[in-house]
Amino acid sequence: MRQLILLAPEAPICIAVGHRASEVEAAVDGLSPSLVCVQAPQTTATSLLHSLTAALDRLADHADLQGAWVLFADTLYHPDALVRLIQSDADSPVLASQPVQAEASAEPIGVLVEPGSQRLLALGPAVPSCDGVMAAAVYWPRSSWSFVMAAVARGLVLQWQVLRDYQGQGPVTVLPLGRGQTRDIDTPADAGEALGHLRDPLAVSFFRRSISKDERNLSQGDRITSSAYRKVCMSEGLALCEAHALDWLHGTAGCRVPACLDRQGRILLLEPIHGIRLYDLLRLLRSIERLRPEQAAQARAASLQLLRRSLEQLWCLQRALLAWPLAHERPAYPLSSHLAGLLATLLRLLGLPSLQPGECRELRGFDRLWRTADVLIPFRDATAKNTIVLIPELAPRAAESSGDRIAKIAEWLDRDESASVPLVDIDFTSVVHRTAPEDDLFSLLAHAGSLPVGRRLLAELVPSAANWPTAVADLVSWIDPAIRRDGGRAARALLVRYLRFGGRKLLYRILNPAAFCVRFRYDDPVFYFRQLPHLLSQLDPGFHTSFPCLSARLDQLSQTVSLLPAWRDAEAGQDLYRSQLGASLTYWQESPLEIPDRGAPSLWGRS
Repeated sequence: MRQLILLAPEAPICIAVGHRASEVEAAVDGLSPSLVCVQAPQTTATSLLHSLTAALDRLADHADLQGAWVLFADTLYHPDALVRLIQSDADSPVLASQPVQAEASAEPIGVLVEPGSQRLLALGPAVPSCDGVMAAAVYWPRSSWSFVMAAVARGLVLQWQVLRDYQGQGPVTVLPLGRGQTRDIDTPADAGEALGHLRDPLAVSFFRRSISKDERNLSQGDRITSSAYRKVCMSEGLALCEAHALDWLHGTAGCRVPACLDRQGRILLLEPIHGIRLYDLLRLLRSIERLRPEQAAQARAASLQLLRRSLEQLWCLQRALLAWPLAHERPAYPLSSHLAGLLATLLRLLGLPSLQPGECRELRGFDRLWRTADVLIPFRDATAKNTIVLIPELAPRAAESSGDRIAKIAEWLDRDESASVPLVDIDFTSVVHRTAPEDDLFSLLAHAGSLPVGRRLLAELVPSAANWPTAVADLVSWIDPAIRRDGGRAARALLVRYLRFGGRKLLYRILNPAAFCVRFRYDDPVFYFRQLPHLLSQLDPGFHTSFPCLSARLDQLSQTVSLLPAWRDAEAGQDLYRSQLGASLTYWQESPLEIPDRGAPSLWGRS
């Protein structure tokens, strides 16, 4: 239903319900105003055709409707197949067909086609030499609806029987689909197998190359000891770049980063840091606000103090990175793979049309602006997940309950240390690229996990700003007075950052749920896509005029992702890597300085 609504948003959709009708109706309620459920009279003689005629009778109220595609609710359709069905134009019945497969049932409905014309010659289980088998999709033009309804009176019960008889009235066209483009679902195991079969290999390849970090340490993983944190980088060149940046920052006043003790190829040995990520501390302080009203004011004040101090440290880091001797050698953050590739992959997996020529032209123009005017500073990657608050007793421990952690944080709050507790910034892999100065400000203040506090902080720092995005844009001069405010640049930086934040998490959710439920258990990919279109308008009122095709696509993505279902616990068993690589992986929740909680994850759902 979600795919159909997105591919044909104005088309009426009728669901014929019967068994457990109330559950089906509840599942689709609110998806679209153009969707209705209709129930055929339930008797011992009720057949598929009774359900079909009940739906056609309801659709007859739409006087401008030229015909209707009939799809089966227990079938998974590949997005490419749905696009072909919806875009086909015919004034006679159309039967979708697929190549015969070795695992086909004992009596498939064979299809014999006239060469060249795609006209149906014969149909049925007894077709001796078939060109394919009937797929679960049939188009009935409005002129044929009365014939379908009369077929019930003649005692027919299945669509293929009606199609066979219709050949005496007029032609039936066969629309060939690729192998495996529809999959019958009878059990949960069928669903898991079909999802794996339909996943696009190009999307999987992009995910492994550009999104996932799980394969870099198959043979030797990151780990922490009493004397060092051993970090495995993607390459020796990246390790060298990060080591140089850490040495530079460690010697700069006001920058608190781990010392680089040694480098061995692509392995860095870093000063061990023990504590809790700022991201998790802010999240747990929100829990205290909710669960312990007597400490709510303390928790709010501590959150604001910690984020303000983290922002001050970010400014210090950005100033130091501007003066870093290797800064001018850093290439621009690569939009061709990190933005265009991400967009193309998301569209494939969400069943949306691929990037169109107009969008590609706009992306090229976007990339030129980015490389020539926007990327002024090495990329810190300042998400609150990359800051450790040095409270050793709050470092997560195996089998520790959330209640125990809340109690420890409540005790820490009573010590009133938020203004003095050390904050240490970690993970500087990202400095290999330059980015826009607003990028790191958005990363720190406007991540879904930090924005509730970030908005309060921005209101204090820039009270004259009309909204929080423009307040972020106003802060760039606090890094360096020579950096001028630029709403267009800020909008482009936000687009890059929110697409990466949301897109990476969403690709994990779709392609490797087992890793998603560990890595991003507290993150909501929907947040970024839902917020993005109107935030861009606030930063740059001319953005939609400058990039009309891209803006329309962002609106479509926002609507699409908002229709995704809530997380289901069963998804956590779908492990792309363990099935495809034949390798056993340990997924960790973003910070290798933490021990992942093996308890039941608390996951995002549809808002």
